[in-house]
Amino acid sequence: MLPLPAYTSSSSAFKRRCRVSYVHLLTATALFVLSAYTLLLFSSRTPTHIQQQVQHLRSLPSDFVQSSNRKGGAIDEDSLAKTLATVDGLRAEFNRQEREQEAEKGWANWMLAPFSITRDALVVSSTHAYPTCPTSADPHYSSSLYYKRVFIAINLLQNEELMPTLTRELVALIRVLGPDRVFVSIYENASMDLTIMHLRLLCQVLESLGTPYKVIAKGLTELQQKENGHRISRLSAVRNAALEPLSNPSEFDTVLWLNDIFHCHTDVLELLLQKQQQGAVQACGIDYGPKGLIYDRWVMRNMRGMPFYNQSDLVEFFSSDITYKPRPEVLPFPEDTLDKAALERGEPFQVFSCWNGVTAFSASAFAPPTSLRFRTALNDPNSKDGVTDKASECYLSSVDLWKHGMGRVMLVPRVKVAYSLDIYEWDRTPAGYDPTVVTTPRINWKTAPPKQVWMHNFAAWYAPETAPPKQVWMHNFAAWYAPEVPEPWDEA
Repeated sequence: MLPLPAYTSSSSAFKRRCRVSYVHLLTATALFVLSAYTLLLFSSRTPTHIQQQVQHLRSLPSDFVQSSNRKGGAIDEDSLAKTLATVDGLRAEFNRQEREQEAEKGWANWMLAPFSITRDALVVSSTHAYPTCPTSADPHYSSSLYYKRVFIAINLLQNEELMPTLTRELVALIRVLGPDRVFVSIYENASMDLTIMHLRLLCQVLESLGTPYKVIAKGLTELQQKENGHRISRLSAVRNAALEPLSNPSEFDTVLWLNDIFHCHTDVLELLLQKQQQGAVQACGIDYGPKGLIYDRWVMRNMRGMPFYNQSDLVEFFSSDITYKPRPEVLPFPEDTLDKAALERGEPFQVFSCWNGVTAFSASAFAPPTSLRFRTALNDPNSKDGVTDKASECYLSSVDLWKHGMGRVMLVPRVKVAYSLDIYEWDRTPAGYDPTVVTTPRINWKTAPPKQVWMHNFAAWYAPETAPPKQVWMHNFAAWYAPEVPEPWDEA
């Protein structure tokens, strides 16, 4: 038998190589088609409602003014639910769109994106935590506060973390008070996070509720500018700006101020209820800081004009790590036994001044002849053109009430708020109506304020204190470390 031509073996190898190359070509083609299909799928899918909302919010300016005078009508529950869902997922969806934009910068990145385990385009979830608030308020609140008209004033700055809680608790509060009996006024400035986007969503929420409002968001077009003794003048200005829509105070019963606090709507309802039942002109909750220490110690003074803590106790407490230290004793002076007992029982009692994160005023205080507005101290000899940080604008609002014979100022200890979620959730329960409590003791109102005020210099917090009788202890924010000095309560 004749041998096969020598080229037969090489021909078979060539065919095998062709078959292998053909398989490679098919595989590569399949991968290309799969990648193209995946890209098409991701790029052409219909955006969800939250994706559309966030895309729209990202396209808008970082400052705006928006208002509505619409009152009442049926609540648009469907629109409200969709907007609240966007509130919950805003940060997660914003982050996703940011990553998507980064991926679009390179074709290779887009090719790999469908296979990335970090891609979360299909499922958007929020890790935002809310305080443990009651889902509904006791009917006693709605029956007691029915027909009461409330003007809510809020100042915000860099409050993205708070906004979901603030939005949901405002909704719950407005449902109890009545959407057509509430006006919401918000003034924001200098925020660099997603506060502005949240405020736009809050406007949508208020539209769905049928609640009139005015929101002014300045963003980075208006910075804080609190340097060189301008802190209190700037804070006074932004608070007065939030009051601007209150052109006719007689249309309202109460002006409610909310700082950027974590709270539950039942906290606010309890404050409003106690104010009404006690006949107070101003009612305050208590804002807490680390270790359950009262936060706004600069403003609070009892009817003896004393601060709520001994200064030497505070100095020692903050001198080193507070983790394992017991908190200083509140109202440690023997003369304050009755106030301390009321504080521990959560019962309202009269004070000379307060604010503490949440406070409610009688709206009549903002009408003539009182015409309450926020201002700087009048008795700073070093002040130029009213620029001084000697006293808080919040403290001075209580002073002005006393000047006009409206010194029914009280603290409601069961209303507890905080400036961070972890502190708010620490060692507290939401305030609320307790049907087992038959009556809350009525305050025996005093009509005369302390004769003098102790001003504490903010720049000298560690200075020794002296305590003249029947005087108010004050703190000058501009000089926290200076000694306290007695001054007339009315700035004379």
